[in-house]
Amino acid sequence: DTMVLKKTGGLFRLALRMMMTLAPPHPDLTEERKQQFTLLVETIGVFFQTLDDYLNVSNEQYHQNKTFCEDLTEGKFSYPIIHSVHVAQAMCDQRLFHILKQRPTDIAVKQFCVRLMEETGSLEATRARVESLRQDVYRTLDTIGGSPLIDECMQKMCKLMGVRA
Repeated sequence: DTMVLKKTGGLFRLALRMMMTLAPPHPDLTEERKQQFTLLVETIGVFFQTLDDYLNVSNEQYHQNKTFCEDLTEGKFSYPIIHSVHVAQAMCDQRLFHILKQRPTDIAVKQFCVRLMEETGSLEATRARVESLRQDVYRTLDTIGGSPLIDECMQKMCKLMGVRA
């Protein structure tokens, strides 16, 4: 999560800070409230990136807009890849790690990698992580009083994955 917080979460935090800086002063915008908003955007950032990682290896609609398993071709250590490499390493299996270093473009090789991720339970673990993050987003959103717009965005992202928001 640390890497994602610095990457995707950083973009979300930057946008939030710009809005808070440019907004007119408001008595309800205390330091505690700013921290709550920061936690919310960080959690949404990790949720979004982890969901994107999951969809990259598992969703047909996603593949129509992007290349199948684009993260493998780009040599990215996404959540399901990291999980799978870690689990496989404990069994002295470094096939996925070595394939990732080659940045495969061949569909059959990528499909083999997805099977490796399934065998290590990484897709299910990623799906469970996305669900946990979804719950965290809504818990944090509740602490700031909710937001119909954020709720609508979350609904749309969850629909891509086939889960309830």
